[in-house]
Amino acid sequence: MNNKSTESFPDTLNNAKVLFYTPKGNYGDLFYDDGTIAASFSYLAICKYPGDSGFYLFMCNENYEVETDNLFNSINECMGAKPVGSTDSGEISWISKTDEIYSNYQLSVEITFYFGQRKNLPNTGYRPDAVFEGYDENDLWGIYFSELNVDEFDKPVLAKMRFSLQTYHFHQVWVGQHFTIREGPKAVGEGKIVEYLIS
Repeated sequence: MNNKSTESFPDTLNNAKVLFYTPKGNYGDLFYDDGTIAASFSYLAICKYPGDSGFYLFMCNENYEVETDNLFNSINECMGAKPVGSTDSGEISWISKTDEIYSNYQLSVEITFYFGQRKNLPNTGYRPDAVFEGYDENDLWGIYFSELNVDEFDKPVLAKMRFSLQTYHFHQVWVGQHFTIREGPKAVGEGKIVEYLIS
């Protein structure tokens, strides 16, 4: 789904950072009330504004100008959305803007560790697995806590987290999504995604 290319697509659109974009094509039309075409979409782009937890699907004309947009909770939702005015049911090919698309990504999370499931509380550098809401309970994703200061069991705290192996998971999660922290088959805690952090 995600090919890598830099081509000549802009780095920003309307002051939002471009994360993914499509090859030039026909991605639908915007119509006036009388049925005439107001604009045609030659490109789609998934973008993010600094400080905004959401992701925007921009529909652009052939000059890379944004004609309209939709707001989603995750990159994956953007990729699965049908553009306004589109009648094409085929799969859309997405190109990542840079080879290191997720290198500056972190997640702000609220986590709680269960009393009786660990002998000691973990700290920064802790590398468990996690099972995320919406995915199979046997689908374990490696996570890494880049900032973790917890001094009590059964008490929610804020932390910063990354994916330790497959960083493409960043586009499969969303703000408000819950997850279980695992050590092997044992659930030792739980969490919720609060915010995307992009430096």
